[in-house]
Amino acid sequence: MYIGVKAPHDPFTPAPRHAGTFANFTHFRPPNFNPSDKVQSLKPSPLSTHPRAYPPYTDEMQQKRLESLQAVDELVRDLVKNLDEAGVLDNTYIFYTSDHGFSLGQHRITLEKSQSYEHCLRIPLYVRGPGIVPNVANKEVTLNIDFAPTITELAGSEAPEWIDGRSFTNSLFGKKVHPVREAFLVENYEPPGGKVRIFDWTQGVRVLSKNGKVDLLYNVWNGKENECYDINEDPYQLTNACKNVTLSSVVGGNPQWQDILHCSGQTCRDLSLDQLQFLLNSKLNLPRLV
Repeated sequence: MYIGVKAPHDPFTPAPRHAGTFANFTHFRPPNFNPSDKVQSLKPSPLSTHPRAYPPYTDEMQQKRLESLQAVDELVRDLVKNLDEAGVLDNTYIFYTSDHGFSLGQHRITLEKSQSYEHCLRIPLYVRGPGIVPNVANKEVTLNIDFAPTITELAGSEAPEWIDGRSFTNSLFGKKVHPVREAFLVENYEPPGGKVRIFDWTQGVRVLSKNGKVDLLYNVWNGKENECYDINEDPYQLTNACKNVTLSSVVGGNPQWQDILHCSGQTCRDLSLDQLQFLLNSKLNLPRLV
């Protein structure tokens, strides 16, 4: 069974019973909220000159999103209660997750979720069910393309070979994961006909080494400009470490880059740090990948 809810998607309308419950909420404004002109200028264009977000509006959206989520909490509560009363809760796996993160002023962006920044990429994922140890946080890199093969395996079947993701049942049951995922594609679409909205088309890689020493994003905007961050040093992705590096000097004509972008099935599942060593041969100010 699949249950999808609208909240907290726009228009962020809370249930009448929850309207105003977060009126006194202290609004969250991280360090990358409405950066200065100097910091913003390091972004790829046209984001480098994007106007500041309007705080009263983003504050109102935060409040409404929180209020709209209260009905979702009630739905989850009632669903678990009904499964328990039906006598099937202990034989049921529940996956609780969400759409991508949402921009409410981060990097001056409002009402967008299609960028490669951390607050957009990271989403919650809670899983409960038979054999899963409760209250355990797992730091293994898991992607939404992994849901299908995981659920298929839990159902006692096998996912087709063309699936790009891989099952994370070993993580759920506390078993060793091998190989550990250390790199994955971060992409957004290129609209038909090449008509690109201001934030729409990005292609890149996210790298998180298993020893934790490397945590970076390399990204290409609209096929024209580089963007990269050492997230260990710059967790809010404020300083574009490759603003002044030409795209051609990094990935131009590089067959490995094209192989990564066009991976499928097993080649996506096996994406590794070794395939990204070409980044070291460029002039990017990034930590070593090994």
